[in-house]
Amino acid sequence: MDYKQSDFYHFNSDSTFLVQHILKKNSHPKYILDLCAGCGVIGLELCQNLNHLISLDFVDVLSENTELITDNIKLFSKNNITTNIYTSSIGEFNPSSKYDLIVCNPPYFTQGNGRESPNYNRQVSRTFMIDSPEVLILKAKSLLTKNGKFFFLIPNNEMVWSKLIDKYSLQIQEKLEKASIYLLSKSDTN
Repeated sequence: MDYKQSDFYHFNSDSTFLVQHILKKNSHPKYILDLCAGCGVIGLELCQNLNHLISLDFVDVLSENTELITDNIKLFSKNNITTNIYTSSIGEFNPSSKYDLIVCNPPYFTQGNGRESPNYNRQVSRTFMIDSPEVLILKAKSLLTKNGKFFFLIPNNEMVWSKLIDKYSLQIQEKLEKASIYLLSKSDTN
């Protein structure tokens, strides 16, 4: 995987494990949203492996990442896929359509947890500074189609996530070393 990435933050194997897990689920989404997209690796890896895909949207709060996603789309997307890139916080993102599949490798830390970085962009990539984990879950839930699914990674040791797991009945899908893949299914939460 030779994706263009920022100097301040690189994706890791968690993102590729998320993609592999989703592909094993044998799902056939037509409309995918990649939230907290970074350089776009999760959405683009899915794009390369899913045959029924029509549209792939990316959302990231950093304009620097928007430029990387644009470059990576040129290198890795299929020509018959419609792609859109939005520079937006999660809470302010309000598309006109819904999604069959939403994927996300969000910041792992909440304010006051994790090591702080002097680099603002790195800190935003690692820490919920603009939105919150609950905003992420509520936004994803509101953007899913009736049978849509939201797969995302969350750290194994952040207490704020433990409360949200219970509150929203999130289902663990796969346990990784430092994080786990969770699922929020719209059809289970009506």
